[in-house]
Amino acid sequence: MEMPVSVTGTYYLEPFLPPAISCMVDVPMSDLPRGLDSLAQTICTRIEEEGNWGVSSDEVISLAGLDPAEFWRSAHVLRDRIGFCDAVDGFTQDTVGDLVTIMERIFGPAAEEALSRAGAFMPHPLRLGLMGELFSRAEAFVASHEISNDELASMIRFAGSIGRALPIYMEVHADPGQLIKESAEAFTESRGIPEAGRFTAARFLRELFSRHIVDTRALFAGLERRLREAARRLGFADPQEEGRAGGGSREEDAGGSDRRTWARRVLGLPSAPVPFDMLRRRYRELIMRFHPDVNPSGLERCKDITAAYSALASRPEEGERA
Repeated sequence: MEMPVSVTGTYYLEPFLPPAISCMVDVPMSDLPRGLDSLAQTICTRIEEEGNWGVSSDEVISLAGLDPAEFWRSAHVLRDRIGFCDAVDGFTQDTVGDLVTIMERIFGPAAEEALSRAGAFMPHPLRLGLMGELFSRAEAFVASHEISNDELASMIRFAGSIGRALPIYMEVHADPGQLIKESAEAFTESRGIPEAGRFTAARFLRELFSRHIVDTRALFAGLERRLREAARRLGFADPQEEGRAGGGSREEDAGGSDRRTWARRVLGLPSAPVPFDMLRRRYRELIMRFHPDVNPSGLERCKDITAAYSALASRPEEGERA
């Protein structure tokens, strides 16, 4: 389904919530072709802790019990949808989608079912559900984290400003690696996916960060807001916020205003300040809508959405703190 996003140079974004997450096509295990199950289980035994694995095309043919001519005929027919040269060399975690596409042509929906159950492949609905798990756990951490006023004050004095102290505090207390690990474990366990799937899930979440679809600052933006408010209560001034209140240069004020205007346009928000909960929901909805797995042309849009959310969430204006 095409997702138009630009009207006269501005983003036009309808509210979006992903459909209910249903990961399997309900093919009973006993009905899965034996060759598919053998292929899936072999791949499963090769998945390393970082989520990497590999299987040659000859192994795929042998394990799945295929006629080589049938396999290569299917691969040739699908060459506009897969990396045909990659198929010649074999398949890895990066090209598992191509393997699924070929196997689906031969076996039907059971191919995705077998590889998903083994933990070697995560279809789009599962990936969206996993992203939701990551966001939910990040929000729970932000809400439950107890800020140490003494530690925060010491960091601000050491760094010389609130802005320079916050990255130090976040590096100490907000660990995206641990969050990825916990999210992958909880998500796969709740859906009965074997341990190999935990590595596949964690690898996918790490890719969100490496591709800048999600970044640490955006993920923990709520904590940054809380830290700024705590610093103000402790009597520390934020020069950039003072500048917005009237003490800064016109150039600084104009630049900050322009960026917030851009950010609101990207997120499809009104010009008036909005509650943080609404801002956070909007961010989650749009990231899941424009994730490249759902919208192949959405990578750059995801980067803009993340940058816009960080710009609005980390430095709230009057009326945005609720």
